[in-house]
Amino acid sequence: MIKKLRIRKDYRGSLFVYEKNTFRIRRVFVITGKKNCVRGNHAHKNTIQLLININSKSKITLKNKSIKNITFSKQGEYFICPKKTWLKIRFLKEGSIIVLCDKKYKKDDYINNIEDFNKSISM
Repeated sequence: MIKKLRIRKDYRGSLFVYEKNTFRIRRVFVITGKKNCVRGNHAHKNTIQLLININSKSKITLKNKSIKNITFSKQGEYFICPKKTWLKIRFLKEGSIIVLCDKKYKKDDYINNIEDFNKSISM
């Protein structure tokens, strides 16, 4: 499920390359978290997200019909979070994750209550 970006390194630093985009990018943002902080903890009705690890170590839980736990531990790791998937990120150390979305922000796209989400996926 986790994939790795191509990384080009030289004496100046690193360049992370992502060229396999499967959707049109409409919004980009960066999530930062302190150690033991939980971010996300919601789902989107219609938005697909691509999360790319910048420098975090984090445990990520994805829930739809089943539950998957993954860990970001290296720069350049990424995965796609499908729509109608509950996403919870627990930062194990302070760090950042960049997120690319196929939709612009809409407040009514969010499901912030886990009980409401569970009802929506059992239909």
